Amino acid sequence: MGLLNQSEKLETQVKYQRLVQKFKLLRERYNVILNERRRLAKQLVTNPDSGLPNGVVMQTQLHEILKRDDRPKALCFLKLNEIFNLVRRTFSSKIPEWILYQTGVRIQSVIENRGKVYHTRDDEFLIVLFDISDSATFNQTLQRLVRDTEKSHVLGGYNISIRVNLGVALYPRDGDTKSEILRSTDIALSVAVRQQVSVFTFTPSLRMEQMERIEIQNGLLQALQSASDLKHSQFQMYYQPQVELLDPETGKFRVTGAEALIRWKHPSMGFLSPGKFVPIAEETGLIVPLGAWILRRSLQELGEWQKIGLSSLQMGINLSTRQFTQEDIIHDTIRLCKRLGIPHHNVKLEITEGALMQNVAESAKKIENLLRMGFHIMLDDFGTGYSSLSYLRTLAISIIKIDKSFVDDLPGEVNSAAPVRAIIGMARQMKKGIIVEGVERWEQVKWLYENGCRVFQGYYFSKPLPAEDFHKFALGNQG
Repeated sequence: MGLLNQSEKLETQVKYQRLVQKFKLLRERYNVILNERRRLAKQLVTNPDSGLPNGVVMQTQLHEILKRDDRPKALCFLKLNEIFNLVRRTFSSKIPEWILYQTGVRIQSVIENRGKVYHTRDDEFLIVLFDISDSATFNQTLQRLVRDTEKSHVLGGYNISIRVNLGVALYPRDGDTKSEILRSTDIALSVAVRQQVSVFTFTPSLRMEQMERIEIQNGLLQALQSASDLKHSQFQMYYQPQVELLDPETGKFRVTGAEALIRWKHPSMGFLSPGKFVPIAEETGLIVPLGAWILRRSLQELGEWQKIGLSSLQMGINLSTRQFTQEDIIHDTIRLCKRLGIPHHNVKLEITEGALMQNVAESAKKIENLLRMGFHIMLDDFGTGYSSLSYLRTLAISIIKIDKSFVDDLPGEVNSAAPVRAIIGMARQMKKGIIVEGVERWEQVKWLYENGCRVFQGYYFSKPLPAEDFHKFALGNQG
């Protein structure tokens, strides 16, 4: 009997130990699940890189912050510039994560307890300043935000400087509801980015400008849908002659080419210049289908002209940054030329320094391929960018186009003459072709001719012309 009791006790102890072990396992699993839930809950309300409250929290808290009292407040969107995106593509994730964390810390050190900071998007922060009654303090805060967040980030032997743009809107002046003030702040930020300024404060006129931009954007979409029907297309191509001066004594010249320029007849806004709608097309991505239409229409026109007496004419076609970086741009251009029977040497593709900067190595490869196939590559607005000389040395550019800003004050202004002489001399030494744009007076043409230029484009010779008028002008000026 004693042995049985002892056996039962031992069995009971084993069962108890098993229960204790199961309880420990359950408790450990519960703690794991609880910690994971806490981690997930934290992720829902904080940005994992900066540890700051995210956009979800901002949306739930902002209304209460704005209505808390009657003090004037400010909203500031702070955005890291495009260098940050380059850093993300170039380095491991630790460096961009560190930059975001450091940026958040720096913003908080400036704001302290005078506002609230949210990390709303990957490269964007929202700062709410609770009281801006003291305008001097407010302006100093904005300056400190820019200064401190633009300080170099040092990590792993790298010293990285990133500029910021700050869009500012005032509550309740620029919107008395959460959605209105956020929209005004976002508009101010977009202007700061577009104009490349550190700080831009919303103004009431911006609202009308934004409405106009939306109208233009929507109009572009509709115009592109009907562009294939030339009879009803809102887009029209104009062509500005490029001429070779044959005799400086008589002024005799011959038309050697044209630059294709688009015009848009908006249904309600009338004729719009490219400067009005092309930047919007670039920002929205509509420049890709628009650029494809320009390329196709210009080459179609060139094909027609070559059939009726202008076989040597060259067409200059501007490629936007987005268009040039498209993988199929070479294939599309070759396919169009083949279908229309246009020799490649009759096509000059104009690119800007901005297009080259996107990826210099890839740009060099693309340019070499195009040149090998017989196309001409022209660097547009030469001299206006800080790296133009570098690109001229490293890339196989065949023609440079001297920008109008260098020509305006010729021939009398010494400060204008010196850089133009330098550009001409350098281009000739490197065996590059030269076209001077923006010539408006004979004195400019004569001076440029005497200094080695032969091909010109500008109002002195002709304004941009519709296709039919250009054809007549070119036929009448063949030397």
